[in-house]
Amino acid sequence: MHFSSSFTIFLASIVFTDFAIAAPTAANEALVSGTGLFSKIKASKSSWDNVAKACANGATKRDLEARAPPPGFNDVKMDAFLGAGEFPLGLWTEGLVTCLGVGITGTAPASHPKADTRFLLHLPATNQATEVFKGFAAKVKESALTNMEGYLSYPELHSDMPDSGGARATQLSNEDKELTGNMATAILEAVHELIGKAPKVKVRPMNPPGTMQIDHQNHVEINGQAVA
Repeated sequence: MHFSSSFTIFLASIVFTDFAIAAPTAANEALVSGTGLFSKIKASKSSWDNVAKACANGATKRDLEARAPPPGFNDVKMDAFLGAGEFPLGLWTEGLVTCLGVGITGTAPASHPKADTRFLLHLPATNQATEVFKGFAAKVKESALTNMEGYLSYPELHSDMPDSGGARATQLSNEDKELTGNMATAILEAVHELIGKAPKVKVRPMNPPGTMQIDHQNHVEINGQAVA
């Protein structure tokens, strides 16, 4: 699918604002291509590993400081998604660090009035993430929703990483930031293609780990702030 130049510029501004892209962390390492939606992205193996570790650190912190979801909400775990529809249940996730929170809302079609009308995905920034996204996209397509809207919780790439186990986690290198941003951009474009319009994006810090929710009326909040 071809995207408008303004949307492409918007994505680039989110990914690359305020930090310079440096040479790869390990200059002698061969670049490794991603898979699936990330197949056009190349980075050193150490950078792929570093970014995946950053996601895992977020999950570890979340496990150590686990909170129950708000009343009336189902918890969406890392590397998973949930849908909800006719029952008045919301969807909620926490522990977003380098991960993306991806939300889709819409109206159930007359032919399928009990279809799920909201979906929430907690997507880690790893090379395996596109398989999870494919499953998410298949469920969204199956629902045949009208009036769809997309929402993304997007990491602010030069914010601090959260502490992990009482020690400051290793900060992302410029190569790690570039890789994370490129993966996030690929998912942004995939959501655009899925719903036929640009999603609404909120850039949030990685520390503290973020939250995202969609209530039973399809109102979306990222880090406790409504996304209109």
